Parts: sequence; C-alpha cells; structure tokens
Amino acid sequence: MTTPRLLLPAVDDTTLMFAGSMRQLLRAAGIPHHIALIEGGHLSDRQRAQYLPEGPDLTLPSSAMGDPSALSNYDALVINRLPWNLKQMLEHARGISPMGRPVVVSFQTGLDLTPDIGLANRRDVDVAFLTPRSRLGRFRRDFPRAPHQRVAFGHPAFRRPGPPAPRPEATDDVYFFAQAISPATLGARLHMLDILIAMARTRPDRNVWIKLRHRPDENRDHVHRERWSYPELLAKHRPDAPPNLRVTDCTMAEAMALAGRGLACTSTAVVELIRAGVPVHVHVDYVENYLDPLAAPMAELFAQSGLIASLDEVLDGVTRPPSQAWLEDFFCEDDLAETMLREIAAVRAAV
Repeated sequence: MTTPRLLLPAVDDTTLMFAGSMRQLLRAAGIPHHIALIEGGHLSDRQRAQYLPEGPDLTLPSSAMGDPSALSNYDALVINRLPWNLKQMLEHARGISPMGRPVVVSFQTGLDLTPDIGLANRRDVDVAFLTPRSRLGRFRRDFPRAPHQRVAFGHPAFRRPGPPAPRPEATDDVYFFAQAISPATLGARLHMLDILIAMARTRPDRNVWIKLRHRPDENRDHVHRERWSYPELLAKHRPDAPPNLRVTDCTMAEAMALAGRGLACTSTAVVELIRAGVPVHVHVDYVENYLDPLAAPMAELFAQSGLIASLDEVLDGVTRPPSQAWLEDFFCEDDLAETMLREIAAVRAAV
C-alpha cells in the first residue's frame, strides 16, 4: 500500500485538539495529511490560534462531511467526534464497502464515559479505535460488522508513557482541569470551588489554578454547553477567594509543563498528565455526584488505577503512581500511526 493521504476534519474544540495531537504522530511517522476546518463549526479565534497555531491546510463546507465522495482525493478521514451528517451518511451506507470515498477512521473523543452511546455512534465507521482493551470485545459482540470493518486499540492521548521526562519549569502549583458539564450541578461545582479555595488558603506560597477548557463566552453552541463557569462562580459566589486561586486558559502543554500536581473529576486531561509524569488525583466523591451521569463511569474506569483520591487525600496532597496493570489495559504502544495505516490497508484489501 502506498502511504495514504489523510484528512483530519475539525468542527469544534474537541476535534481540533484531536487533530493537533494526531498531527504530531503523523509528522513523526512521515505520513502525509491535511487538517481541514469545517465551516460553521463552533470555534473561537482564540481556540484556532491556540490549538492550531500554524492554521489549517484548507477550509471545507459542512456539506462535505455528508458527502465524502467529494473528498475522494483523500484515502481516509480521521476524526474523533463524528459530525451528524457524516454519521448519517455512514448509517445510510451501512455495510457497504468504501468505494469512491475515503475510509472513515474514528477514535474516541477521549475517556468515553457513555460507552453505550460512544460505541453505537461508531458502529458504521470503517475503522473504530477504542480504549480500554475490554471495549473491543464489547463492540464486536454488540455491533455485528461488515466484512471490511475493523476494530483496533488505541488513542493518541493514550500512548504508553515512557520514563518521566525532565520538567525544568515545573512548580509546586496545583492545576484543576475543569469540564463543561461535570460536575453537573451548581452545588457540586461550588463544592469543588470550595476545595480549591481551601487548598489555596492552606498554602499561600503556591498557586492553585483552574485550567479552563474554554472561556465563558466561547462555545455557546457546543453540544456540551457549560451552565456554571468557574470564573462566573468565583465572581458571584466566592468573591473573597484568596489571590493565589487563579484562572488560566493556557494550553494543556503549558499546564503540564508547570503543574506540580493535577486534579480532575471526569476530564481526559488525567491521561495526558499520566503520560507527562505529573502526579494526579481523580476526585469523583464530590457532593451530588449521584446527579452527575459521568461520575460513576469515571469511578469505574479508574477503580483499579490507584488514582482515585478521597477528599482528605486531595487536601493533603498525597498522590500515588498509577497501577501498571491498569496502564496495560488503557495505554497503547507508541506506533499508533503505523497501526492506523495497517488498518486502513486492511479495509482497502477487503473492498
């Protein structure tokens, strides 16, 4: 098989961040690719500049995602969240080999905390990349596949961590990685804010950062719209918060370079912190967590990781390394780009 040309469409912040991380893998492997911004997507100018400083290779109308035959000069579309019209097109063509159109390769958006939905959304793609490993068997069992379809293991954010790299800029600061819809209630988000305030007051010599996924005025039309942003909660409900509790919209790379410790509830940032060798707490025992549909799945996914932290452990700063057995189930080898090429070739061979 000749080296394929890959198209990485970006329609929102999730797909744009994925395209940026996938670009790093493809460049390292010398694999030709383009990143395309899809018109009408929900992206601010700041997000475009932050996640894709070089800019896109091209811009496409949204209709192109519903008619991949219009992109027949590409061998494959590689994406994590399927636009509705692409998903609809694949559903209508269920079981039909990709003749005259690119192979559609779909990764997860990150930690899939709604696996029933996530697996169903990918039932018609040509290659589905899943994690953890146990999801592959479930997908094969629950969704009978056409002869050409493939299921594989891996994700660019879930590549097996090597020896911790030096982090010369690292500080003693704590970074909390906020999510738009989790925790799900006002009470739970204020509870997390109070935890951060307590941490900041206990150690005024360090900063406690709230790392925003997006600013309050961004992504108003995103499918995961934030109802209570932390900057707004601080201003309205906790105006006396200590000055060393701070808010940042820096990149993940900047946060990981500086963080002394990471804290998250249901964020995929956890796996990126693990790969970067940053100690991390996963805290899902917040108030009203029973009202958050993502809390229990997060607890289940990380139950054997050694990273679930009680409130006392979060406040005391006690961290543990992740379990090696758990890492084996979640993290793939570093040759993910080459694995993807083999799966694309296998689809084409079955046509």
